[in-house]
Amino acid sequence: MTLDVSKLPNGVYTFGIIISNSQKSSAITKVTINKIVVTPKVGTVSNTSSSVSGTAEAKAAIYVKASSKVIGKGVADTKGKFKVTIPKQKAGTKLSIYAKDAIGNTSKSFNLAVKDKIAPSKPMVNPVTYRDTVVTGTTEAKAAITIKTRTKTLKYAKADSKGKFRATISRQKTGTTLYVTAKDPSGNVSSATAVKVKTRR
Repeated sequence: MTLDVSKLPNGVYTFGIIISNSQKSSAITKVTINKIVVTPKVGTVSNTSSSVSGTAEAKAAIYVKASSKVIGKGVADTKGKFKVTIPKQKAGTKLSIYAKDAIGNTSKSFNLAVKDKIAPSKPMVNPVTYRDTVVTGTTEAKAAITIKTRTKTLKYAKADSKGKFRATISRQKTGTTLYVTAKDPSGNVSSATAVKVKTRR
């Protein structure tokens, strides 16, 4: 015997089944069916992403929401794979992704926060002379600053809430090149700013 439950609305159902012939009937057998659409599984989404990918119920409609607004729609293929185009989102934005089957049953949402994958811009570094023991400049707010020569790290520092930094170093010879990088709280590292130590400013 086959019982088609594919068109039932979302929910839990209990069925009683009686098997009978001309002579007698069986006792009632109860079967409980939990008809729920599977929650999608979603990969990482960053502030460089223009799509959301994952797996869900085959041929289900996929919806991506930011707050209460739907920002993307798509359909899973026959194997349940999907890729939904979305506008790029800011780091930290919370997204909800859910699936809906052909008759409107809706899954629970898969929730995630958009990750930061964009590195800071190269730090702006003020000129340095052989007499200086301080390196100053500006970068992304609260970024971690590293100052190196070709052979060793001279100093670690941190930018303030306005992006300004000040790092004490030992005096360097004229012609020495300093390499200054910034790392944001998500671990993205900028390209290095090269500063050659001068005789005068």
